[in-house]
Parts: sequence; C-alpha cells; structure tokens
Amino acid sequence: MSKFVRAWFVVYEGVVRMKYLNRLGAGVVFLAASLVCGKSLATPVFDSQRFVEIAAEKSISEMEMAKLAMSKSDNVHIRSYAENIIKEQSLALDSLRAFAVKENLAMASDAELRKNAWTIVLEREGMSFDMAYADMRAEERKKVVNLYRSAIRSPNIAFRNHATDMLPLLMQELYQAQQLTQQLNIDKALSDKKMLVESSSSFAPVERL
Repeated sequence: MSKFVRAWFVVYEGVVRMKYLNRLGAGVVFLAASLVCGKSLATPVFDSQRFVEIAAEKSISEMEMAKLAMSKSDNVHIRSYAENIIKEQSLALDSLRAFAVKENLAMASDAELRKNAWTIVLEREGMSFDMAYADMRAEERKKVVNLYRSAIRSPNIAFRNHATDMLPLLMQELYQAQQLTQQLNIDKALSDKKMLVESSSSFAPVERL
C-alpha cells in the first residue's frame, strides 16, 4: 500500500470517527483525536470470525467484572459505572450477535461465554479494591477501543460498519473509566488529608510545669 493510500485511510478514519463522536462531548472528541493520531495504539487487522470471538469474550468478561464490583464496592462512583457497563455491554453483545448471525459467523452462547469469561478475583476491600478495579477497567477499555479501531480498517464493509457504529459507545466507556480513576484519586487524596488532620488533632497539648 502506497504512502498516499495509507495517509488517505488515516484521514478517512478520523473524519468518520469525528462524525459519530461529535455528539458525545468535548472530552470524548479529544480522546478520539488522540487515538486517531496514536499509531502505537493500533492493532493488526484480522478476520471477522476472530473479531467476533475476541469481542464477545471481552464484553462478557467486562460484565462479570462489573458484577463483582457491584458485590464488593460501596463507592457510589464505582457502582454507577459498573451498573452502566452491565447495561451497555449487554446491548453491545446483542449487537455483536446480530452481526454474527447476519454474516454467518459462529458465536458462543451467553452461558458458554460466561463459563469462559476472563475475570480476576481482586483480594482487596474498600478503597484499595475500588482503585484497582478502576485502573484495570481503564486499561481494558483502551484495548477494546483498539480492537474496534483495527476492525475499521477491514476491507469487509459489513465488518467495518459494525465497528464504526459501536466505536462511539466504547470510546465513551473508555472516557468514563478514565474519569472514574481520576475521581477515585481525588477521593483518596481528600481521605488521606482528613486522616492526617484527625491524627494531628488527636495529640493533646503538653502542659508546661
């Protein structure tokens, strides 16, 4: 492929993505622009069957991790994010299944996907669990965005259209995961400051003889 053709694809990808992401707000649009320019984030193009297998596995694993967060965390931000992820990834999985049926591609049942779901049992509690969960989700959402970015480069029109339709939602989830991490960092800093103040005030002044 010539340098001109490669450059045209990069510009085309950026135009398409901005068209779909414009409604999602400045934060997501900025994120989209960063990902378009970041060549190091791109992943190799592969066939649609392999894409369906990987995408389905990631969606169900994301939902299972969100359920774990709902059961372990009392943090309002974590619970809100996890609840939203369960709803959105359930819809994403339905959309992926519809695409697979239309294109005559094999896709495991939800029960089979859950059986093979990739989850990590975080042996942590409280804020420690919340921070670990948020960091992992931001990293995983970035991988999923890269997966769909790869699909946009496919010569298969149906494959490319499906990825283009889903990418705005996935980039929104990535943005939300990054915002979640930032919010938890702020909460932790405030908590540490409060503990320091309380610790300082617990020392009684020494009376002079």
